[in-house]
Amino acid sequence: MSKCRFRLSFVSALLALACGSNGALAQPADFLDDYYENRLKPAEFKRTIKDLNAQVEKAPQDFNLRMKRGYVQAFARHWEAALGDFTAANKISPSRYEPIRAQAWLMASMNRLKNALTLYNQAIEMAPKNGKLYFERGLVQANIPNFPASIEDSDRAIALGYKERNVYIQKAKSTFYEGDAEKAVKILDSIPGGKQPQKREYDLKTDFLLVLGRYDEALKTAEKRLAIPPANVGALLKVAECQIKLKRYKDALANLTKAIALHPTTADPFIRRAAVYRKLGMNSQAEADQKMVEKINSKRHDL
Repeated sequence: MSKCRFRLSFVSALLALACGSNGALAQPADFLDDYYENRLKPAEFKRTIKDLNAQVEKAPQDFNLRMKRGYVQAFARHWEAALGDFTAANKISPSRYEPIRAQAWLMASMNRLKNALTLYNQAIEMAPKNGKLYFERGLVQANIPNFPASIEDSDRAIALGYKERNVYIQKAKSTFYEGDAEKAVKILDSIPGGKQPQKREYDLKTDFLLVLGRYDEALKTAEKRLAIPPANVGALLKVAECQIKLKRYKDALANLTKAIALHPTTADPFIRRAAVYRKLGMNSQAEADQKMVEKINSKRHDL
């Protein structure tokens, strides 16, 4: 399996870490400080930035205002404006690590990973006991990619007491990319806290177990993921993939049909269902699904 299969663009990774399903910011294991509690809709952004501009104009040397406006700008993807505020905050308080870390976060968001790494190194020199900084640098290392360095940073974060679920998830992914799926599963199973695993934990564990050929366990894990509402195409496809590996073709067929009902304009469920139909000798149905794939792809090409 390709190491790139689970990797996201760094912007997507940041947003996935930072935002919960309702758009509110998630718990502490994200790339944001307390300066900015919620993502803003366009109209709200205009009002907020107008107010912040007025405040900064009155108090241009206010560290907190500069940092707050920088994060607001960053989440609106006004990268250069955000960088200007973070740089100004650094000049106001050059002994504080937060503006350096904010610039590193911004560079990572812009996929300027080498710059981000340099800035995280600098921030860690200033705050060597901050486990969150090691976790964030580990994300950068994973996307460079330097998986051994990412694993090392995850371990440092945990040793310093930063034991958020995302640290273990990142360590498991990097361990998998290094070729040790067995250990990656154990890392996911070792996440502390007693909370129900997140959807992506189930997704990752299913993929790891599939690579290991532990299909029964993979199916049980995928079914747990599917049981978390709302049902979605990806979860149904994952269950079907496990059932195909176990040669439970009729069960796979049922789940692929459900996936198609949920999203009839997606080609992947039709492709997989066509393959299952062929396994069952249902060639006319397979041909019908193949025609649907061609129709969907032609519409996409026209767009």
